[in-house]
Amino acid sequence: RVRVAGPGGALGPIWTRVQGSDSTAMPNVGIGGIARDPDDPTNTWYVGTEVGVFYTQNAGSTWSNATAPLGLPNVAIGWSIEVNPVTRYLTVGTFGRGIWRIPLSGGTLPDLIVSTSPAPTMSPSNTPARGQVVSFKATIRNQGAVATPNLTNYRVTFSIDGSVKSTWTGGSALGASSTLAVTGTGTWTATRGSHTLLVRVDDTGLANHVAEGNEGNNTYSRTFSVP
Repeated sequence: RVRVAGPGGALGPIWTRVQGSDSTAMPNVGIGGIARDPDDPTNTWYVGTEVGVFYTQNAGSTWSNATAPLGLPNVAIGWSIEVNPVTRYLTVGTFGRGIWRIPLSGGTLPDLIVSTSPAPTMSPSNTPARGQVVSFKATIRNQGAVATPNLTNYRVTFSIDGSVKSTWTGGSALGASSTLAVTGTGTWTATRGSHTLLVRVDDTGLANHVAEGNEGNNTYSRTFSVP
C-alpha cells in the first residue's frame, strides 16, 4: 500500500492511504520501490510492484498501469526504480528481465487529446430529436513533440451516459501537432431526457496503448438534451 505523511501532532505525522478506488486503484500487491518525478514530485510518482509499474499524476487519487504503455515486461519490479532529473529517463530494475530505461518527458513522448476546435459532433444533429439514429465524429490531436508509434493501435470511444455506443481504432503514426478526423463505428438512438456525451482517446480507463507525456487529458465531455 502507498501512504503519505501529513501534518500531525505530538505523536508525529498522520499517514493517509492513497490507493485510488475502483478501476483507477492501485492493485493490492507488494511494492518494491517508489520514484517521484523531479519535475512534479508533489503529484507524479512511479511505483514498482509485483505486477509491474503504476503511476499517478494527482498524488495518488488515481493510478494507471504504466507497464504495457511504457513497453516494460509484465514482471515484478525490485527496489531499483528512479527518475533521472537531467535526462528524464525512468530506470527500472526487474526480477529476471534485466534493467529498463524509458524516456518520460513530455518533450520526448506523444500526447493525444480530443480536440475542442473542432469539437466532437453528433449527426444528424448535436441536439437530436427523440428516435433519431445518431452517429459520432471527433478530431484527435497529437499535441506532443513526437509522433505516435507506427502500427500501435489506439482507440477512440463515444459514450452516452457512461455506456459506449461507438468506437474507432487505428494504428497509423500521428505526427507531432497533427490531427486526425475519425468517425465511430456504431450508432445511438436518441431517447428523451438530459444526456452526457463522453469521448475518450487512448484513455487509461480503457485500452491504453500509447505512452504519452500526459496521460490525464484524454477525454472530452458535454451535456445535451433530447426533447
